[in-house]
Amino acid sequence: MNDVLDDLRAAADYQIRMSGSASDYLLEAENEIKRLRAELEVERMRLAACDVVALADTPESAVAARKMLPDYRSASLSSVERRVDEVISLRAEVERMRAVVATLEIVGKAADDERQTMRERIEQLHEIIENNGVPCVIRRLL
Repeated sequence: MNDVLDDLRAAADYQIRMSGSASDYLLEAENEIKRLRAELEVERMRLAACDVVALADTPESAVAARKMLPDYRSASLSSVERRVDEVISLRAEVERMRAVVATLEIVGKAADDERQTMRERIEQLHEIIENNGVPCVIRRLL
């Protein structure tokens, strides 16, 4: 009978130990779930930060989009910021080039007008030479 009692006591002790272990395990699992959910939320915010910065298309909007908690900064966000800066810089360069082209078109138009005036003058001189001879042209040039 003592053996049976000892076995029952051992089984009861085992059950007590196991129930304590199970509740400890559940508590640890709940804590791990909370930690992982918090980590997931930070990663979601990091992804959202990349999206917000990527949509910036002016220097001012880029500065405003980068104002965030340090926890939401990441290597990916830094890559997005560099690319946004490059796009903004290239856009500004395109605008500068457009201004240069517009200026060159104005200068080219003036040069075309000047060439046309010169052609007309040469044509007039040629006509004078044809009709009156070279001495007449010389007198007109003086």
